[in-house]
Amino acid sequence: MRNPLHYWLRALACLLALGFAAGCSSLGDENAAAAHAGHQQLLITFAPGEEHETGLLNAFANQYHRGNYGAALSTRRQISAVEKDYPIHEEAGWTINSLGIYCVLFAVNPDTDVDQLLQRLGADSRIDSAQLLLSYQTHASVSYNDPYFGLQYGRAQPFILELHRAATGKGVRIAVVDTGIDPDHPDLERQLAGSEDFLGDGKQASHQDIHGTAVAGVIAAQGNNGSGIVGIAPDARIYSLKACRQLQPGSSLASCDSFTLARALDYAIMRGIDIINLSLSGPQDPLLARLVESALARDLVITAADPGTGEARYPALLPGVIAVREDPLQAAPGAESDPHGLLVVAPGREILSTGPGGGYDFYTGSSIATAIVSGLTAVLLEEDRDMPPAGRVAWINDALRREIGPADNEPRPTKPLAMASDRVQSEKIPIRLEF
Repeated sequence: MRNPLHYWLRALACLLALGFAAGCSSLGDENAAAAHAGHQQLLITFAPGEEHETGLLNAFANQYHRGNYGAALSTRRQISAVEKDYPIHEEAGWTINSLGIYCVLFAVNPDTDVDQLLQRLGADSRIDSAQLLLSYQTHASVSYNDPYFGLQYGRAQPFILELHRAATGKGVRIAVVDTGIDPDHPDLERQLAGSEDFLGDGKQASHQDIHGTAVAGVIAAQGNNGSGIVGIAPDARIYSLKACRQLQPGSSLASCDSFTLARALDYAIMRGIDIINLSLSGPQDPLLARLVESALARDLVITAADPGTGEARYPALLPGVIAVREDPLQAAPGAESDPHGLLVVAPGREILSTGPGGGYDFYTGSSIATAIVSGLTAVLLEEDRDMPPAGRVAWINDALRREIGPADNEPRPTKPLAMASDRVQSEKIPIRLEF
């Protein structure tokens, strides 16, 4: 009876010798997938006979592939006979000097019962050991030293960590068309790739802007800087396009008009910025509709806040725009559906994010929900830029429903920090930013 420990050591040695050449670096889940797909491979070891042991070990000096064999003649004959007797074909071989054996990688012919084949091989006296070629993966963990990370995502924190193992929005650019963004906030100062002021307020005014600063933090607050929070796409880069004016100091309320928004949209379109975040809504506007159409024709992604009722639901209702609505349990009775199908329902109550002056606060509203969707979209774009819009929306909705939505027994905050009930009058078409 073979010693199980010796058998395991031989298998491990053979994996180490052949694994990288044969693809052992693929994900562990591929072991099962390969079995169903009929692409199984076997590792079979051969022990040298006593009369050939010295010559065989001397021949084990180099790796061989078909046509350049390093096995002694007697072992070569054994390998050829085994290949003839079983539904397998040889791919590569290697010496295992530490065990004094010869290890061969065989591919299994399609439609072969691998379990029965292994049983037969295990009973063959010519064979030292036979086993499946298995796959392994590294396990790089993701962790953050940002002190408020634990307060951000609640029970969805494991999902965010797993998401960030795969992608963090690296290489994706996001235009935040909004108020300004505090450029000196420790969680945002390194995340800004550019900024433009379409109001003429100058740099200093952006240091006090609440709405844009909060939206930017949800999307891309810097991770592992020992400060504050972590954005959903912490390696994405933000363009601060200031097209909306904060109504009064200390208030998150702001307003824009079609002129300033058009200038900001044109800026983003001409630079091919991947995602345009519009955490705002207003009446239907012909010029903005044309700009949105132009952006979508260039494969840019637009996310926009949708209040769910009334006529001020644009640009969210324009074809091709990802409309974002706050959690449906908070929606007003009789909320209308999105006629274009690209609707995402996202959390929007008491979301922790960045505030001006290096601070942090909890924010509520579809503006913040839109920022969440923009962050998730950035992560998706890093992984797959060819995914169709409907596919992105389906994935995001599923992730939000399964992973980020609050549990049924979790209390829901009902009092937002900023209530936007007053309407702003303007000679130009007004657009509202409301949390």
